[in-house]
Amino acid sequence: MTASVVSLISFAATVTKTVTKYIGDVKHAPAESRELVAELSAITNTLNSLQAFLGKQDKTSDSFKDTSVLYSTTQLCHGKLNAVDKTLRDFTEKTQHMKWYRRLVWPFKKEDHLEIIGTFHKCTQIFQFSLSIDGW
Repeated sequence: MTASVVSLISFAATVTKTVTKYIGDVKHAPAESRELVAELSAITNTLNSLQAFLGKQDKTSDSFKDTSVLYSTTQLCHGKLNAVDKTLRDFTEKTQHMKWYRRLVWPFKKEDHLEIIGTFHKCTQIFQFSLSIDGW
C-alpha cells in the first residue's frame, strides 16, 4: 500500500507541474485550471500524511489488501490522474503549432472539469478519513 501511495504522490506532482506550466503559458488561464491545481495540492498533502502513517504501521499487517477502500481509492485517483495527464499532453501536442489557440482554450469541458474535481475531492476526503480513524 505504501508503494501505491508513494507512486500516487509522484504522479500527482507530475500532473500538478503540467497544469502549472499550462497556467504559466496562458496569460488568462481559466479559474478551472487553478481550481485543479488546488485540488491536486490537497491530494498531495493528504497523501504525504498517509505515507507517513503507513510507514509507522506494522509491516506484516495485511489490512490493506486489494479489496480495501483505501486501495480502491488509490486506484481510482491514479486512473483519474492518468486521464487528466493524457488529456493535457494530447492537447499540448495537438496544438503545438497553434500556441495562440492554447492560450484561449482549456482542454476540459465544464462537465468534465466538474467530474474531475469531484473525483479528486472524494479521493482526498477518503484519504483524510482513513487518517482520522487512527487519530492522525
